[in-house]
Amino acid sequence: LFMKKILLLFLLLICNLIFAQKYTETYIKDANKVAEQWLNNIDGKKYKDAYYMLSGEVRNIYPEEYWIDFIKKLMLDFGVKKDRVIVEKSFKSEIEGLKDGFYVFIKYNTEYKNTKDHSETIVLKQNDNFKWKVFNYDYNFTDEDYEGVPKSTQPQK
Repeated sequence: LFMKKILLLFLLLICNLIFAQKYTETYIKDANKVAEQWLNNIDGKKYKDAYYMLSGEVRNIYPEEYWIDFIKKLMLDFGVKKDRVIVEKSFKSEIEGLKDGFYVFIKYNTEYKNTKDHSETIVLKQNDNFKWKVFNYDYNFTDEDYEGVPKSTQPQK
């Protein structure tokens, strides 16, 4: 009888892990679709559409005009996108310093004309309506010919 209880408990634990893994994969897949759409908006210079894909928390910090001006200048500095490849995807429900929730991290290696060794990370957060929104965008790169003045502030030729 004791062994039957242990076996039943073990089977319930395995089922729970499989169920959790299935939902984690679904969350990552759904969030990835939103991230791809957001990046396509940025690449296609549909900055207003991209702005409205940001989480409410981010939009409350950055007024639309400010954010659009910032992202336009940033993309000018990066130059034309040549390639983008996903290198890592993960799900987290707890992040130190943030309210518990559903977060998906997607990291890309991206090739832009004006940078090298460029990586981008998008953090998506599921809102109260179960919609994925862009919560954070971060990037790192080496600027090939950086002269101390961002390209967005240099005179256009």
